[in-house]
Amino acid sequence: FLDDPQERHAVKKELTAPLVSITVHEDPSDPVTTGADRTINLFLTRTSVAKAYAETSSDDPLYLVPAAAAKDLAKDLFALRNKQLIAANADEVKTLVIKKENDEYALTHEGPDWLIDGDPGAKADSARINGLLSRVLQLQAERIVTDKPVGLKEYGLALPAAELTASDVQGKVLGRLSVGRVENNLAFAKGSALPGVFQIRPDILRDIPKKSDLAKPAP
Repeated sequence: FLDDPQERHAVKKELTAPLVSITVHEDPSDPVTTGADRTINLFLTRTSVAKAYAETSSDDPLYLVPAAAAKDLAKDLFALRNKQLIAANADEVKTLVIKKENDEYALTHEGPDWLIDGDPGAKADSARINGLLSRVLQLQAERIVTDKPVGLKEYGLALPAAELTASDVQGKVLGRLSVGRVENNLAFAKGSALPGVFQIRPDILRDIPKKSDLAKPAP
């Protein structure tokens, strides 16, 4: 750290606007005292890609910190928010209804099997469906488009390219995912766990099988 006033002043003159400022508010421990705000400003330097400086106040020293640590703290709001589009547990899913193009069918979990449209004689490839369900439930948004969409047609979500609905044993909907058109290598999507329109990786469209392919092993 730099606590020599002249050295500190010389270095501070070279630093531009902070890469990130983080303020932690401390609630008072009792009604009489007031809470304290503690702020740290992190600066990158033009002379080194490996080091950065931290400042807690104009009276305290400048602290030398790794640049990687400073950059790791410079998160935008989207990086910090929950991006999972469906909030459901795979063990709770009894039925998965899939709509894709002209296909619409239901998969029902019975023991180790997935029955197609409830037919005990029509069993889907369980490994394939379990993998698809896991993928859908873990799917996260790559970027946010809008928190409050005016309409869904422009995103291809008024008539989605694919829609998946997961329900529990009582028929309660646990989550729903709609996937729209692809633009710039990302697909527009809506999920029941998050308000708004997001973009996701489009390969989920490839992973959703047609009904005619359900009994076949995944390629």
